Amino acid sequence: MTELFAFEGDFVDNLRCIPMQVPYKLDTCGIKLRLSDWNRIYQNVLI
Repeated sequence: MTELFAFEGDFVDNLRCIPMQVPYKLDTCGIKLRLSDWNRIYQNVLI
């Protein structure tokens, strides 16, 4: 499952929003990810 939804094309290049597959897969494991957490992770990856 590596496909993106068409509406995600606007933000997937810079990952300012969480791609739908990420919370879906994490939800199946019982993990909740907020946008603020996602942004913090993404900023740490950029450094």
